[in-house]
Parts: sequence; C-alpha cells; structure tokens
Amino acid sequence: MTTFFVSVGIGLSTAAILSLSAVAFTLQYAVSRVANFAHGEFLTVGAYAAYSGQALFHQNVAAAAVIAALAGAAAGLVLNVALIEQFRGRSAITVFIATLGVALIVENLLVIIYGAANVSYTFAQGNLHHIGPFLWTTTDIEVMISPLAVAVLIYLLLHRTRSGKAVWPVS
Repeated sequence: MTTFFVSVGIGLSTAAILSLSAVAFTLQYAVSRVANFAHGEFLTVGAYAAYSGQALFHQNVAAAAVIAALAGAAAGLVLNVALIEQFRGRSAITVFIATLGVALIVENLLVIIYGAANVSYTFAQGNLHHIGPFLWTTTDIEVMISPLAVAVLIYLLLHRTRSGKAVWPVS
C-alpha cells in the first residue's frame, strides 16, 4: 500500500505542473479563440532554457524559472507576431495546421540542438516529509503550492484589474 501512496503523491506533484499548462492553454484559447498546438513545445523551450541557464546561475531554481518564463514568453510572442496574426480572420483549421507545423519545427530544432536523449535538471530536493499517507520532498511541496499561487494571482488579475476585466467580454 505504501508504494501506491508514493505513486499517487508523485502523480499529484506532476499534475500540479501540468495544471499550469492547462490553465495557460485554456486562457489563451478563451481570449484569442486560437488553439495553439505549439503550446507544449513552448513549455519545452522554457524547460531547455532553464536547463541551459542552470550553469550560468549555479543551480539557482528561481533564476532558472525566470529564464524559462522569459524564453517561453519570447517564443510565444514571436509565434503570435510572425504567424498567428498573419492568419487572423482565416478558418480555425488554417491556424491549427500552422501552429501544428510550428510545433513540429520547434520540436525538431530542439532535437538538433540538444539531441534526442533525455536530459535532467538536477538540484537538491530538500527533506522528505511524511504528510498523511504521502511522502513528499520539500521541492514536491513547493511544486504543488506554486500552481495554487499562480491560479490565485490569475484570478485576482482577471477579477480585480481593469485589464483583467476587459478580457471577460472577449472570452
């Protein structure tokens, strides 16, 4: 039974990371009505940017997170300006095919640059904590709290700011 709870604990930690991606994809679609199928690749661009930046900042997780966010945002901005805006007003299938093509290009560029082998970003995981039936490291707990904090910030942005309230009529 312990193996089951350890597996569920790891699954919850992984699901917390994936939930951020799902919220971002959903928010982008709700605002722009563009199903960006290159979304996952831009997350991968951010992950590789963090991996590459770890050498510069000596395994500083906060610096790696900032690098990842900036790289993903830059890639998304370039995609929007160079491709999505060019297809504004065309059918949804046209934009789907265009972003799918970008996804394939970005994926293969990353394989060319980093190779096809898995790479890992290693850093200290912290102490092991026994919380209920689960065993989580300090990092696991931080990873699960971070999406909750981001979700609260997005909620406050959308409900308490002028620009956030302007998004509601669009979605």
